[in-house]
Amino acid sequence: MLMCFVLPDLQVNAGTDPLNAECQPYVHKAHQTIHFDDLPGHNGEVRQSLWSAETSLTFHIVRIYMLKFSYKYSDRVELGIGPAFQNWKNEDESFLGQANAYTLLLSCRYYFWNKFHVELEFWPAWNRFESFIDNNTYKGLELWVEYKLGYRVDMGQRFYLNIQPGIGHPVWMQNKWPGVEEYDNFFELIRNETIFVPQVLLGFRF
Repeated sequence: MLMCFVLPDLQVNAGTDPLNAECQPYVHKAHQTIHFDDLPGHNGEVRQSLWSAETSLTFHIVRIYMLKFSYKYSDRVELGIGPAFQNWKNEDESFLGQANAYTLLLSCRYYFWNKFHVELEFWPAWNRFESFIDNNTYKGLELWVEYKLGYRVDMGQRFYLNIQPGIGHPVWMQNKWPGVEEYDNFFELIRNETIFVPQVLLGFRF
């Protein structure tokens, strides 16, 4: 990596040396600071951090709290992992009851054009579900999945918004609650219990 340092009162003539020509755009006055994080990469683009953290601005409305850490695996792929706690409550819809689910969030995001992307998220959890149908508590492992289509809105070098509407459904439950046990097969469960998931994330690169 080429690193350019300029001493006070030293004049640089970009025409006399090819190396000086590369350094010239980053010549600052002596009292200024050179930020190497903002220097161009090998392709002439500004280098961005490989890691980011995201939290939902919409999930807390339904009492789901999450924090996801993502790693930029390639120019198009980001892999994510993080904790979540689901405390949602349904009193007039399917799955009547309240969840208390300790969740590990796993995701894979693929940028297919510019800042548009698709994402697959897995939500394995241990849930203590309190049913409002029979007033019993159902404890066990479960797995949910979400499919998302999104667009990233950058707000400077560090912060961004990720707008991601999607759909989700349960995949497997160790201890089915009342309302779930009536389904005879997996496809019937998906067809009847797929839900729309509005999602807006606030992200920070570090």
